[in-house]
Amino acid sequence: MDQYIRITSGNGKMQFINSINTNTLTNDYCMTKCSFKGKCYSRKQINRWKSNGIGWQKNSDKLSKSIIDYDLLPKFYNTNFVRFHSHGELINDIHLVNFMNICNKNEDVTFTLWTKRNDLIKRYFKEHKKPKNLILIFSNSKFDKPMDKIPLHFDKTFNVINKDSNIKANCSGKCKDCMICYTIGSKETQIIEVIK
Repeated sequence: MDQYIRITSGNGKMQFINSINTNTLTNDYCMTKCSFKGKCYSRKQINRWKSNGIGWQKNSDKLSKSIIDYDLLPKFYNTNFVRFHSHGELINDIHLVNFMNICNKNEDVTFTLWTKRNDLIKRYFKEHKKPKNLILIFSNSKFDKPMDKIPLHFDKTFNVINKDSNIKANCSGKCKDCMICYTIGSKETQIIEVIK
């Protein structure tokens, strides 16, 4: 795979699923506007593993500052699924355009994007068609309040509950054993995970 953009190999929960990540610690939205930041799993992990933050910062810069030349976009081989942001969040419109161009370059790969940035999604998809190989998941920033309604252009919602919640979680274990988030056309649209 092309290393102009750093690809993170899946491990732990995301075993066998590669991802393209960015640095939440330098993302203005994450630092100033996201109500989730006090309990953000990504921030905790970057603070714990500093080297990831350095590599993901390079991705943040490359993905958000200019449209990447087609030849420099990653081409995925021997994989069926890639996640945009197992760590990170959309930075701006340019970042989203680069992700959509990666989808279009890799038509045989299913991409999944988790985001709270409904503003960027609305603006982009008002003018562009959604790639057929993209699953959009809206990340709900409210605890213990799973969303029943899916925002426009999204396929699913991702919701977090506290450990003592009465709400039943359907996200646990390893992604490779479930794949709800990575299956186009899956009827399961409300993903619920217990906070880490």
